[in-house]
Amino acid sequence: MIQELPSGTQSKVYRIGELADRTATTTRTLRYYEELGLLQPIRNTSGQRLYGDNTIQRLHFIHELKSGGFSLLEIKSFFESWNNNQTGAEASEATIGLIQQKMSEISELQKKLGKLNDELRAMITFLISCKNCDDKPSAENCGTCDKHPMDGLNPLLKNILQMEPKSS
Repeated sequence: MIQELPSGTQSKVYRIGELADRTATTTRTLRYYEELGLLQPIRNTSGQRLYGDNTIQRLHFIHELKSGGFSLLEIKSFFESWNNNQTGAEASEATIGLIQQKMSEISELQKKLGKLNDELRAMITFLISCKNCDDKPSAENCGTCDKHPMDGLNPLLKNILQMEPKSS
């Protein structure tokens, strides 16, 4: 449907259900985003929410930020840092600060994931040599194994083997 928007420009507008279908989002999520101030629909005379084409782009951006580790409150802060300043210089400085903070968090997470990835690779390497073993995996059996003494165990595997069995 084409409708005149308040700014005087014409754009395709979508009811909330249409927007949800087009963006693989639920109407509940769209309403929540509106509550948070991430979306600002216009209302027609009967009170229905109407969204313009620019909302689709904004939703894609929100989804991209979420998939990159931003929380909805961080996304809200991101938008507010740009919109709630008097000058472009202030908006730029505030927004750059938020982006740099998130980049720092992502970098830390990458380091942690890299370490975990290395440990998991080592665990796979260790476990490959266990493929022909007939003994039950345990701290005792693996600790006395001539291929893998307990000191040589991968730290993750060592933690698994030392777990106490659950009593029933």
